[in-house]
Amino acid sequence: MDDILFLEENRYVVQHSCIETTYTFVRNGSAHTQQGFSWVYTLREIMGFLQEAGLQMQHVHGSLDGTPFHVGSPYLILVAEKT
Repeated sequence: MDDILFLEENRYVVQHSCIETTYTFVRNGSAHTQQGFSWVYTLREIMGFLQEAGLQMQHVHGSLDGTPFHVGSPYLILVAEKT
C-alpha cells in the first residue's frame, strides 16, 4: 500500500479455539506490530448460544440470496426467533 509494507501472520491457538493474528506495518524502515484475536465457533456452538439467550433457530443460509449453508459457504446467516 503506497510506501507501507503490510505483513499478516495467522496462528490457530487450539486450547482457546481462536486465531491469533500478528499485523506488522513497515514504513521508512520502522516497524509497528499489533495483535488481534478471532474466535472460531461451530454452528452447533452458535445454536447453543442462541438457545441460552432464549432464541430458536429458524433458518441457516450460506449467502445473502438464501442459498443453504454448507462448509465453504461465504457466510453463515442465521434467522432466529425469540421463544
